Amino acid sequence: MPSFDEFWEFAHLRYNTYVNRLLVGLPVPSGDPVLDGNRFTNTFRVTDRVSQRLLHIQYEGPQDPESLVLRTLLFKVFNKESTWDAIVAELGEPSWPGNWNPTRVNALLADRLASGEKIFTGSYMMVNPLTKGWVKHEFYVDMITVVMENYLPVLLESQSMRELVSRLNDVPGIGDFLAYQYAVDLNYSPLFGFSEDEYVLPGHGARRGIVKLFGDSRMADRKVRSLLDDRDRGPLLRGQRPMHLTDLQNMLCEYDKYTRAAGGMKQRYRPDPRPLPDPIFPPSWRL
Repeated sequence: MPSFDEFWEFAHLRYNTYVNRLLVGLPVPSGDPVLDGNRFTNTFRVTDRVSQRLLHIQYEGPQDPESLVLRTLLFKVFNKESTWDAIVAELGEPSWPGNWNPTRVNALLADRLASGEKIFTGSYMMVNPLTKGWVKHEFYVDMITVVMENYLPVLLESQSMRELVSRLNDVPGIGDFLAYQYAVDLNYSPLFGFSEDEYVLPGHGARRGIVKLFGDSRMADRKVRSLLDDRDRGPLLRGQRPMHLTDLQNMLCEYDKYTRAAGGMKQRYRPDPRPLPDPIFPPSWRL
């Protein structure tokens, strides 16, 4: 069984890759052929390019709770910057009830698909039996509308991360994993300020990483939490913020990918030529 040393070393290597890219503007080889030749997310979830774009969307647009929830879900359902940009170009900055128009959004997305554009990334896309019989993007646009019409007040009343996850999970079509991911995304916004060490819900990839570290995935959330006791071995974001449960869950999934890479990974690394912008973080983090 691989040692915990390998896990923490991987976390440091991946963070150093991010910092070097930030400083230089271009990918800097780490010396690890697996890390350099495959796509991995960052050690700290918030530093991923898409998460950084989300923070700009959250903090630079309207700050009313309704529009914050709408913009967060609309961006993260597709998780693709070009899809968001196309919707904004069509509608303007999405607001609720404001200019939200599911018919126009669906027509726009259908046109993009017809022209060969991808409108979803692979991230967050779980097998969802509820989409059977639906055009995929229409199902998720409808889901957002359902959230805004029927679930918004109860979401905004959430008093903890666990409660927010539970209430998102009540929405047909979201499910456990997406409920946790969307809760983390909403928690970046000014709407909430829950600790990222309060609650974790490991996904399938993280559970595979847990098996590689612990031998099995029973009581997976407790196993992720146990890593908090050892996180002083991991990197610090900007030299200040240690890895939290959200980051550990994420990095366990990436660790599983890392250890499988010798057998071939589905998604090879194609460097994004755009330089990384100066990072931003939720103001409550004080980074």
